[in-house]
Amino acid sequence: MLPDFPRSRKELSEKLRLHLRLRVQAKSPFAALGFQFTQHEGESFSYEQLIDERKRIVQEGFEEMRVPVQFRPEEVPQLVGEVLLRRLDAIADQFARQISQLGYRRLDEAAKLGGTVVDAGGQPLTKEMFLKSMEVREMDFDPQTGRADPNMVYLAHPDLADSLHHQWEEWEKDPAFMKRIAEIKAGKYEEWRDRESRRKLVD
Repeated sequence: MLPDFPRSRKELSEKLRLHLRLRVQAKSPFAALGFQFTQHEGESFSYEQLIDERKRIVQEGFEEMRVPVQFRPEEVPQLVGEVLLRRLDAIADQFARQISQLGYRRLDEAAKLGGTVVDAGGQPLTKEMFLKSMEVREMDFDPQTGRADPNMVYLAHPDLADSLHHQWEEWEKDPAFMKRIAEIKAGKYEEWRDRESRRKLVD
């Protein structure tokens, strides 16, 4: 009988799971930003959705994400170090792709329900489109400083994100554009204060 090392197996398993989880998060923004929880039983879940300041209960079923994993016996002796990590990265790629597809689909559905979609029609992003996107969405602010929520995140394809970064550097040099952004933020701040006041009265 071959010796068994349960503690070592458990420690190795935990480290490999952590590596896989971190690689998925690095490859999919939704895996990194999304809140995770474990539901041990049931075939559906429900949550509150706020539309036009009215709440509704949404009940949905689960969506399975599956990545087939196969190791042949002759491969096992070589599944160490970089070889093993490359196999884990390939698994992480597939999980990240499935999570991102689900995330973007749900984000698109939520944006359409909330009336915050700005369709560029396949054209490059312009200053006018960016300002329009600010006007149609809600913004949250830090109660202490009054500044826009620092946790707000823009999601974009890596290639597009790089070009947008350079584009923004040019836009910042336009005083009229920056003034308009400040005006929109000021209006959004007043809207946020109104929402917070109504929420406190309800609570």
